[in-house]
Order: sequence, then structure tokens, then C-alpha cells
Amino acid sequence: MSACALRSWQRPGYQKHSQQVPARSVARERCFRYPGGVAMRTCTDCQLTKPLADFTPIKGTRWTHTRCKPCRAARARAGRPPRVAKPHAPPGMRICAGCGVTKPLDDFSPTSGARYRKTTCKPCRAAMAKTAYVPRPKRQPPTERTCTECGVTNPIADFLRIRATRAGVYGRCRACRNARARERYHSTPSIRAAEVARASRNQKARGLRRRLQVQRAKQPEAVDTP
Repeated sequence: MSACALRSWQRPGYQKHSQQVPARSVARERCFRYPGGVAMRTCTDCQLTKPLADFTPIKGTRWTHTRCKPCRAARARAGRPPRVAKPHAPPGMRICAGCGVTKPLDDFSPTSGARYRKTTCKPCRAAMAKTAYVPRPKRQPPTERTCTECGVTNPIADFLRIRATRAGVYGRCRACRNARARERYHSTPSIRAAEVARASRNQKARGLRRRLQVQRAKQPEAVDTP
């Protein structure tokens, strides 16, 4: 059988794709190998030949950076802005980060839930809070409301005001409340009698309060509240 008739994997010298090494990788491997069996490399900054362990490896690959570790560190330090020495305050004092004045620790608010204190003093914090404060617009009372029973939108004057609130009103309008009160009043004789008794008690209580107010206005010290 001739060599032309053989398949590619039957030919002499055939290598699988996983066994083949790219020419570029071979060239790089050659530049890392030096006599003596120690892997060496020349730094592109200082031009010194150093062991491969002096070069930072590139993550995800089997190669290293072209500059050695000392040269990379020196270049990183040169790129950083110079550090400015911070002023130190004496014990029991602190320098405010806002105004820069040295003040006692009592002028700094403690951090909630910790034993540390804020970096800005109380006057600076108050000034910043005052600057950032945005007053809320005043809420205007409603002029209309929809009854929850009849579903009609009426002026707010058609609803009974709740005494315990400033501008609160009941959900049902006066007409619906009166209709429900009349229906309950005429439902049974016992409820009618109870409503009559309640109205009588309220009338007597109002009369008593009116008389006490008149007497208190005449003799404020002699009249006692029952």
C-alpha cells in the first residue's frame, strides 16, 4: 500500500491535535531555557537576567510578565499619588473632618450601637443637615369626598366631622347617616326606648355643663367640678 493510499492517521510521523505544539509556544519555551537547567528571563526594565520565580505569573496562562517583581513594584509606587501625613490630635481630642478644628470628644456625636464617634463635629453636622433639609409642602385639606354608602361626591361640609381629629370626617355623608339612624330607631321598640333614654341623658348632661360654666364664670374658685 502506497503512502498516498494511507489515511492521515496511518502515515508515519502523524501527531494528534492534542499532541501538536504551536511554533510560537516552542519559540517562547526556547527563550526561557538557559544552560544549567534553570529557567531564566531578562527583565525589560532593568535588563537583568533573573530566575523565572522573580517574575509574576499571568493568571490563566503558563507565562509570566516581562518585568520582574521589583520593577513592577517600583512602577506601581511611582504611579500612586504621594501620601500626605495626617495630623494627629492629642488624647481626648479629635480633628473635625468638616471644619478642621481640633475639639474635645464631647463635641462629636457617638455612633449608634458602637463605642466610636462621628468624624465631623456637632455644629458641622447641624449645618449640613440644615443645608440638606427640604421642607415638606403643607397638605391642603380636601374640599370634596365620596360617600362610602351612596357613592356620591359631595362637598366636605356634607360630612360630619370627627371630634378627635383636626380635619377628619366620617365616611358616610349626613344624609346616609341620618337615614341609617332613623332605620335603626324604628327597627324595634327596645332600641327606640334606649335611644329616647340616651337622648334624655345627653340633654340633662348638656344642661348641667351649661349651668356649671355660668357658675364658674361668676365664682371660679368656689365651684368644684362634680
